[in-house]
Amino acid sequence: MIWPKSRAGVKNPAKWTGHHLARAPCVIFFDELDSIAVKRGSSLSNAGGAAHRVLNQFLTEMDGMNAKKTMFVLGATNRPDIIDPALLRPGRLDQLIYIPLPDEASRLQIFWACLRRSHVSPQVDLAVLAGCTEGFSGADITEICQRACKCAIREEIQRKSAMEVGDSPRADPSLNIRLSTSKKP
Repeated sequence: MIWPKSRAGVKNPAKWTGHHLARAPCVIFFDELDSIAVKRGSSLSNAGGAAHRVLNQFLTEMDGMNAKKTMFVLGATNRPDIIDPALLRPGRLDQLIYIPLPDEASRLQIFWACLRRSHVSPQVDLAVLAGCTEGFSGADITEICQRACKCAIREEIQRKSAMEVGDSPRADPSLNIRLSTSKKP
């Protein structure tokens, strides 16, 4: 089950544990874990509302799963600082693995992976781009590549249209990428 894209169990965590227990052994992955596990009492949680009930039942279900040792639960978040500490105690999600932003070599590999099926001009130096993108996540780099490809397609269409009409082609405005992380280069 991928959370939150599959909304099964949002209101009733017992429903997803029962569903997956029948298919055990299994791995359950919660993407955007912070959407259901916000620290109680914080300004981000809804004081005593449905989110608290879901979190409390989620914690209870996790305690029951642990005894069976047939489900492996993983969670991912960009906001570990807002996760309720009760979820991170031993026996629940007790191991934290921090995955840092990519270093320059990793960013270069991400550029290569994103552009492997695209025609890239020999004038484009991906190593320079990797060096200029410190503080960018893999998602940021993917966005840059997708926008660059769209801009190139747009420019080619404008160039061909201009040739037909006799106009000169216009350059597209800058990509204007907004970082998805809070780290500034």
